[in-house]
Parts: sequence; C-alpha cells; structure tokens
Amino acid sequence: MKSVLLFCLSLTIALPLLAQVNCMQIGVGLSGPAYWEGGENPFIDQMKARGGWITFAASGGGAWDTQHANEFHYDSNGYPDSGVPYITSGGSEKLRLVVSASARIPQQTYVFLYDGNGSFTFNGFTVGSSTPGRIVVTCNTTGNAWIHIDSSAITPNHVRNFRLVPIANEFNHEQLLFRQPFLDKLDTFYAIRFMDWFKTNGNDLNTWNQRILKSYYTQASARGTAYEYAIELSNRTGKHPWVCVPHLADSNYIAQMATLFRDSLDTTLSVYLEYSNEVWNYQFSQTQWINQTGQFYPSTWPPNPLYDAGQSFAYNAGKLAARTFRIWRNVWGADSLRVKRVLATQAANSFVAAENIAAVNHQYDYLSPAWYFGISPNQANAYTSSTTPVQIIDSCRYAFFNSYLTDFKDHYTLANADQAKVIHYEGGQHISAYGNTSNPALQAMYDAQIHPNMYTLYDQVLDSMRVWGSELAMAFVLGGDNSQYGSWGHIRSVDSTSSSTYSPKFEALLNNLPSTIPGCTPINSRNNDKSISHWNIYPNPVHDKLFIQSEEDKTPIKINMFSATGIQVIFERIIHSTTGIEVSNIPSGIYFIQGTTPTGEVIFSGKINVLH
Repeated sequence: MKSVLLFCLSLTIALPLLAQVNCMQIGVGLSGPAYWEGGENPFIDQMKARGGWITFAASGGGAWDTQHANEFHYDSNGYPDSGVPYITSGGSEKLRLVVSASARIPQQTYVFLYDGNGSFTFNGFTVGSSTPGRIVVTCNTTGNAWIHIDSSAITPNHVRNFRLVPIANEFNHEQLLFRQPFLDKLDTFYAIRFMDWFKTNGNDLNTWNQRILKSYYTQASARGTAYEYAIELSNRTGKHPWVCVPHLADSNYIAQMATLFRDSLDTTLSVYLEYSNEVWNYQFSQTQWINQTGQFYPSTWPPNPLYDAGQSFAYNAGKLAARTFRIWRNVWGADSLRVKRVLATQAANSFVAAENIAAVNHQYDYLSPAWYFGISPNQANAYTSSTTPVQIIDSCRYAFFNSYLTDFKDHYTLANADQAKVIHYEGGQHISAYGNTSNPALQAMYDAQIHPNMYTLYDQVLDSMRVWGSELAMAFVLGGDNSQYGSWGHIRSVDSTSSSTYSPKFEALLNNLPSTIPGCTPINSRNNDKSISHWNIYPNPVHDKLFIQSEEDKTPIKINMFSATGIQVIFERIIHSTTGIEVSNIPSGIYFIQGTTPTGEVIFSGKINVLH
C-alpha cells in the first residue's frame, strides 16, 4: 500500500502526512484514432481508423498519390458516388485507402463488408471466399496494408458502408463497438479525456451540421470522432468524459453539443468541460485565431466574435471559455452541477490563470494546469551517446521540483482564493528528441520509458500533487509507441500481455489510484454497486487465500485478476463465500480484481494487495 508521505530525492524536506487524506483520482486521455496508431486501437471495426482517400492512375504505375481526391464526388458520408474509375485532371483514376501502417492491426482473419456494387484489390491481405458485400481476408503483413477500389457503380449503388472486422465479430461488432483489450486497460481509471479523439487542435468545426457522424467513412478525419462514440464509451465504462469544445464553435453548436451530452450520457456521470485545448499555446492555430494574429490560421475561419484588442491573449481566451460554460450550464438546467467547468491554463505561467479567472468572472469549478516533467530542446540537443536513462530521468526530476514547481503551485493558491479545486488536464513524462532522429541519446530516451526510476519519478510527482490537494490528475494518453517526437503512451500497446513487458508509467498510474491510498475507499467513477467496497473481499493484504462474500444470491461468478501491467494471473469460477482463491503462487504486488457474471456483466472491480 502507498503512503501519501512525499519523499523527493532531489529535495531535503519531506512533507508531512495530511490530517485528512486527499483521495486524488487518476484519469487518462486517448490518442486520436489513426491508421498508424496501434497503441490503443479502440474500435473492433478497423475501418473507423482508416486513412482518407488517395487517388492513383487507373492504368497503374505513376505516383502513389496524385492528389486529385478533391475532384471526386462523394455522398454525405464521404463515399465516392460518381463512379470509379473517375476522370480527373490527371485522367482516369481510382481510389485507395490505407487500413494499417506499421502493423497497426493484428495478423488475423477479417471479413470486409460493404454495400453497393464494385470490386476491390487487397494489399497486405490474403483473399479468401468472396460474395457480393462480403470478402474474407487475412492480414499477412507486419508492414502496411491498403485496399484499392478498382470499380464502383454510381449512386445509388456505389460502394459504401465499409467495415473490416475480425471474422469472430461479424455479427456483433455494431453492438460491442470497442475491443476488449482497450476496455480492460481503461477499467480502473476515473475519467477519459477526448481531446485528441475530437481532433481539438486546429479543428475547423463552426456550425453543428459540420460535425462528424457515426456513419461517416472514417472516424479519423481532421474533424475528429463522433461525439456519440465518446458518449457510448463513457456509458459502457462508467468513466466521466472530459470534453473539449471546438474553438470555432458558434453558440448554437455549443448548445447542441451540450444537449446531446445531456440527453445521452448516463445520469450517474458528470462532464468535465473545457474550451478547446491549450488556448495559451501559440504553436496551435486556435490560439492565433482567438487573438486574431492574421496569417497564422486559415483565412477561411470566421472572425472571433468576442475578440477585444485591448485585452491580453489569456483574457480573450477566458471570454470564450465563459460563453461555453454559460451555454452548457443553461442547457443542462437542473442538472447543471454535473457540468464541471474547467479552466485549463499554462502551468509555467500563472499570469494566464489569473487572466482566465478574471475573464470568467470567477465562475468556474476547476483550475487546471498540466503536470508534465521533461527535458527542453536545449537539453535534448546537449545529450551525447554517453547519456544514460538515469541521467535523463534525473534531469526531469530536477526540472520539476526545482524550476517548474513555483509557478505550478501558484495555481493552487489562485484556486483556493476562489474556493475552487485544482485538477490537471494532462501530464506525465515529456522526454522528446523534438523530431531529431539523429539525436545520439534517442535510444536512452526510449530506455528511460521502461526504467524503474521512471516509476519512482511518477510516484513522487503524483504524491506531491495529492499532498497539495489536487482532485484529479489526467495522464496524457493511454497507449502509444516511442518516437523521436516523444513517447506519450503510458503503455506501448493495450494488447501487451507478455510478462516481459514492463510499463512503469502505467504501473505508477495504477498504484496511485485512490484504492491504493490508506484511508481512501476503493471506488469506480460511478460510485455505484460495482465498487469492490460493496463486497466483503478479505483479507487485504492477502497472503495465501482470498475470500469473497456478498449479500447477493449464490450465482457463480467469474473472478479475473491482473497485475499492474495488465498481465492476467487468475481466471476462476467460484461460489460466493464458499471458495477461497489461492494467491500464494503469484508474486507480491498490487493486483486488479474483477468479478463478472457467467455472461460477462461486471459485478465489481477493485484492487488487492498480495503480500507474502
């Protein structure tokens, strides 16, 4: 079990235990679905993350992408309805779509389903049986996989409604929607941030009729994933959604978005509401637009209706946040307190927070800086081939506790003055070569991600935030691989099952959940009867046998236990209160326990400490 006592190796002072334990929740953001991003791969239907249309010469050869896709005509869901091949300025051309890059999808058998009349060629797949509307294919590549539309009729019989699903899910993928490994890794978190799902940065959505629908040909376009999928994921997992409203959204868009969430979200859940993302950050076009800085955002965007040249960039951003908060709260009416108004600010500059607060006239619920710790571009460029993972991690620790800390803690002072809370919209390690593939310490940066010292640093930072009074810490993204631009995933892949896979970042998040903190009751995000606290599960810590009692009937239940890195260690069917679970043969540590009915309905979930 954890202690809330902070031990920071770079400091000489240890903070005392709080008289009242602060049970800080842990949440996680999601990467945007993409054909090259396999760390999370949330949907059963692999077409939901497919790439956009690519044109090529019908005669074969030539450029991979002739860039004439905008000359084709498409139906309302983005499928070509004027025939394939089609005559463009480049001549007779066909279309291709990329399903997977760098082995995003597993090598297994799928069924490709479609409506309409046409023909296809599959690359990276072996084709099996084929009937109109249904083609069995087996992915046989660890590289890239794509599909050509060789021919398509014109509307209304054009090819459309593409689906690519494991053959085992042919008849249930629309009901299940999400892959089980993805759901499993989300299970213990409190909230889900959909910033990247909604493609918040630079998003050009302005009016409600422009938004992406579930029926659109991909959920990975520049306009993001349908809100309905985010709501469905929140409802199924019982996690509070954290949503980002597009910066260009007009008042009707904001009201319609609020109405959709009000009418569709489980009534036991709240919404963490944020206006856009990092509107203080001038590398993003939304910040340029808010302050009308001319050439740094698309000329097609409408002007900022609330822009005031006499105010600071942070005040102008706060005015738009205030409008968003007001509209959502008005739409939700009697349930308005379920809308949690979040002012996400620049952690290293408390001036931004002060201006935001003034602009919203102190009408907010949470002040929200990020909680990153990392290395600067200058540090990254100064590293050599002799730089070690430990040195990199130590640099991150020093920067956080000795440089970053003062401005970071100022946010708590500002929030306390307003009787508001502090939560953190995203964070974690920020180790990056800033795109330089030739950086001599690039491998050391990757190795730092799986070094035990990374776990220790996460633990120290999260313990600090808990002591200061943070209510919720959101990790940036759940899954993703290493790259020269950063190693943002807290686990490299939700499909990781090998006992040799060590994920210290992910493990540190799990071991900072309230259920690991003495004095905190293990709960899930709904605080309902799926909490382990409604069951008598004892002893905890457990040495050899774990017992389960409940007031429920004697129906058999399935018990699953997973290690902190997601490795399944126990799968048993037991009877309430009569059969113990033997745990003497598994190593000491924190484990996640889940009870389900024989049909798979979750009854409870929580954490157990095995201690030998």
